[in-house]
Amino acid sequence: MFNGNLKLPSLKDLPPGTFNYQAVVDMLKECNINDPKYTEKMLKHSQRMESRFSPFKTLPCANVPPLDLIDSEACRKPGSKACGACKLVSYCSKECQNKHWKKHKGLCKSYMRSPDWIPEWVEERRLPDFLPANMHYDPATPEGGSDGGSPLWNTMPPVDLINLGSNEQDKTKDFNLAFVASGDLRSVMKTVNSLPDDFSGNLKIVINDQDHNVTWRNLVILLSLGRLSVDDGVAPDVALHFWFSLMMPEAHAVKAAAVNGDFVNSMQSQTGDSLKPYPLGPNSTIKAALSLETLQAYTLHMNMPRVGAWAQEGYDATRMDPARIDFWGRIYTFLRPSHRAAYHMYRRFGLVLPFGAVTAEFNFPNASLFTDKGKWLQNDHVIPLQGWNINEVIEAGKARGAHAEDIFGCLYFYLFDQLNTFAKRIQKFRIEFQLFPFEAETLSRSIQNDMLAQMDLGRCTVFDRIDVSNLLDHTSDGLKEVLTQWAPLLAEREDSAIVGYFKDWGVLQKDGRIVNADDAICTEALKVLMQKTQPIFRDSWDRLGKLYRGVTKAATFSLLKELDVVYENSKPFAQFLKERKAKHLLRKTQLQLRGVHRIVGPRLMVPIQAPHSAMPTFVDEDDCPMFVNGMNASDILQEQMHGPFKGICLWGNIPAMDLINLHDNENDVTKDFNIAFVATGDLRDVVKTVNSLPETYSGHLRVLLNDGTSPIACRNLVMLSLLGTIPDEKLAADVVLHLWYSTFIPAEYLVQMATAVAKFLDGPVERLTTSRPVGLHSTISWCYTPEAMERLMRITTLDPSSLSVADAQNEYDRVRQAPSRRDFMDRKYLRLKPSHRVALQEFRRFGIVLPFGAPNSHFNTPNGTLFSEDGRWMLRDFADPLEGWDIREIIAAGKACGAQPEDVYGCFYFYLTKQLRILANRIRKLKITFQLSNLEACALSKGIQGGHLESVGLPPTVRFDRIDLSNLFDSSYIGLHAALTSWAPLLSESNNAVVVGYFMSWFINERNGRASNTDAVVEIAKKVMSRHKAANVRNKEDTQTLLYKIQPDFDAVYENSKHFASFLKKQGLETLLKETNLRLREEHTVIPHRLGSPLKASSAALPSWPSDEDWYIYTALQDNTWAERFVEFSRI
Repeated sequence: MFNGNLKLPSLKDLPPGTFNYQAVVDMLKECNINDPKYTEKMLKHSQRMESRFSPFKTLPCANVPPLDLIDSEACRKPGSKACGACKLVSYCSKECQNKHWKKHKGLCKSYMRSPDWIPEWVEERRLPDFLPANMHYDPATPEGGSDGGSPLWNTMPPVDLINLGSNEQDKTKDFNLAFVASGDLRSVMKTVNSLPDDFSGNLKIVINDQDHNVTWRNLVILLSLGRLSVDDGVAPDVALHFWFSLMMPEAHAVKAAAVNGDFVNSMQSQTGDSLKPYPLGPNSTIKAALSLETLQAYTLHMNMPRVGAWAQEGYDATRMDPARIDFWGRIYTFLRPSHRAAYHMYRRFGLVLPFGAVTAEFNFPNASLFTDKGKWLQNDHVIPLQGWNINEVIEAGKARGAHAEDIFGCLYFYLFDQLNTFAKRIQKFRIEFQLFPFEAETLSRSIQNDMLAQMDLGRCTVFDRIDVSNLLDHTSDGLKEVLTQWAPLLAEREDSAIVGYFKDWGVLQKDGRIVNADDAICTEALKVLMQKTQPIFRDSWDRLGKLYRGVTKAATFSLLKELDVVYENSKPFAQFLKERKAKHLLRKTQLQLRGVHRIVGPRLMVPIQAPHSAMPTFVDEDDCPMFVNGMNASDILQEQMHGPFKGICLWGNIPAMDLINLHDNENDVTKDFNIAFVATGDLRDVVKTVNSLPETYSGHLRVLLNDGTSPIACRNLVMLSLLGTIPDEKLAADVVLHLWYSTFIPAEYLVQMATAVAKFLDGPVERLTTSRPVGLHSTISWCYTPEAMERLMRITTLDPSSLSVADAQNEYDRVRQAPSRRDFMDRKYLRLKPSHRVALQEFRRFGIVLPFGAPNSHFNTPNGTLFSEDGRWMLRDFADPLEGWDIREIIAAGKACGAQPEDVYGCFYFYLTKQLRILANRIRKLKITFQLSNLEACALSKGIQGGHLESVGLPPTVRFDRIDLSNLFDSSYIGLHAALTSWAPLLSESNNAVVVGYFMSWFINERNGRASNTDAVVEIAKKVMSRHKAANVRNKEDTQTLLYKIQPDFDAVYENSKHFASFLKKQGLETLLKETNLRLREEHTVIPHRLGSPLKASSAALPSWPSDEDWYIYTALQDNTWAERFVEFSRI
């Protein structure tokens, strides 16, 4: 039946007393082991020990009395009313809660749940044990106790190895899958459970792990799921506790022993050269090539003593090791109080159950988690939560009545649901499981050498997917060995794939981990991480730092591992692969490294099809929508600005401004102007400024357009060239409009653009500086970096084969339709009138700026300027064309062309078409010199003042009448000091000359900078609520929903000028103004102090919208924070 060391021993060869714990012995006395109904009789016999409380279909009432009264007084009703303090337990009624309070009080008010809890090293005023004396962090140092333990539970998220929707998309296809270093069954379960309900193909799943304990545990779990009752929840409950709990109910252990005994007996009775499959329900089967070592390990563990004291002692020796107190203190430090209590409870008792569940019946040791000497097999800090999607875990718990605080209760319900689905699919689908306990190389060689034919794995076997786990790591089999061994077994189909991951590569590669990167990178990453973490994390950090100076070092050390979450490591990883000669190896094995993944993301918490440089994104879920929980000022700002898909700001999100505003300043139609847009973003301010000049203007207008982001700079050059060279101004405007804002454009526009731009760039375009005439008097010149020039050539080539329509639509949908952003979009929709809601949804679906009823079938070519080189949508998920323009002007333009305000994107089409036609006309008639550059703001100023840009018309003597610094004043960019000291020397001495800019994130560092942080927030909410009711957007809304709806508008009625003045003072503005010979204007002449306020109003003026309709269109149709502050600096 087996070859070599695969020979299966007979029962007489096994150690005496196999399966002889008392319950099994009693059963064997009554049951004939050769009886075909052996398992049925054993299970029937076990019913006398049936669990009285498990499994839990809903959260139980926590009113559990002492053990001796458990039958008479235990409440068996669901718990629907959570403890208001801890939310760890729930009760069916106030009466039960009152009865249980004396017992629960000790936990609810325990020190572990106290906000004053601190780790022992802080109490004892010493450095923690995990902190080396020399403060050097070695990422290769193990953190798991003395020997690291045996990995019975995987710590990586499960993988759907098929991912049918993104690959074959064939519900009838047969699949051969190989998990060659499986660890536990999570990826197997995820793969099966992710298949559609009507999947009808055959699955052959090879599950291999060289750890004998892992292999036989997987066998027991599959047998339990396939042979025990599913309808009453017994099968998933037995599997769950066998998988993750220290103890189990005795009835569960008996059931597991029954089905496992029957399996062993069936294997003993087999003869011949082929192994017969063992049935798992009506359709599925299992085969197990158990080596002698595996079967002996299996039977020895099943023979462990049934009394639980030894198990608790072995568990405590590892989990509660005094030498590990500081390591656990580090974990507890950054947990919320109730999560800290939940972790501590699991660490003490090792049971995956709702917090308030009855545990009296959990008295039978789970011997599979121990050595035959009674030692806990794993390390001290491994927990079942690792690797599972926490958001899904919490949602599963909420569906059964649990709160997020009871995180292990949520995990119980999540695992129960997953295992229940898995068990039902084992019954329903046709699945053949094949288990092996071999080294991966042995398994591969055995298949290719036809040594496993008796398992139906002959030399012709190939697999549709091969999961090699982290065998790719140098410390395991390594990249070369794994690919050489398994590439011959990969099916030659487009969707076939070998999947794996590198866990330790960062230890071997310079800059692979952030702790080995430059100090500046580490410092910036630490800042980003602290901004992203929950308030309780920051509070703990601050509190510990105040208590003991040395703790700040300890906290820094605690964060070192976490810093990698904000470290972009794709380049070091590419170098790591290069040094291992990956390209040569791929050619040798006839494989390719996928640029776009289709099974698993390039990094944890990164979408599957994201680029390799994508960063992990995290979304919080609690008892409120995603956009509410845990956000501080920085979080809210980032959310309103970006969301998780930050992208590039190819479309402006602050309404366009007229930088000259001739009427309120020089009022001279003959004056020449030098104006500089230092961080231009898109062209909206250029359009607004040029178009606002009077028809009679006759001066020479020099416009410097700079942006350090290559895609933005290249788009601006292309659009200006189109407006200046396409003879038909109407066509030019339409081409540019769609190039600017539409995801898909007509194919003929692609030809128009390629032709016009090629003609415009005709000549030595490889030069970094070039100039071209447009119209009768205007010119466009540019000074671009080599990177920008390369991108420019790629954009203008616009090879249609580089990005298909389907790929572009899928990528657009990945960002625009991300499930994690549904709550955020619902909040936006909540604020809109019905027709505007439909209009926004339509734009988000198709991404085309057109009147609502206009035909769009000819918009069938991806707009390559909105996608990156590797086909990624470059904008944020909330990017909206309406945000960069005056919404009232948009609606007026639409009405003039017959559109209604409800068709707001149709109105926008007519508005922007008109503006672009005017600009095209003025480029032809006026004398305008456009000078485009692609440098960082400070570098551009330095280059001008140093005489390095004189050849492109920017001599050191150049002075500007207007300088727009956008939001470079924000500390997240170059900051106020660097911006003014760089550009003040280039400002003209004219009285009307001005430096203009704005602060978008100033309030993050200023107390009471935003309305939501003030004591007057209730009064502010009332003001905003009155405007919303007057606008009559929706008539029936509960209070909570209304608050979600109106909160973004709080700052529109909040007077923040004093707080802004305080902020500027803290920035050292007074000294800076003396240094730069500038003054801060109180009366503005270019742009108001705040959005929506009159131009010449005081700095304390609020946004002003006289009508309720104005309030609605400006606050609901556009997504400003209304806390932005604009500044103007002029000469003294």
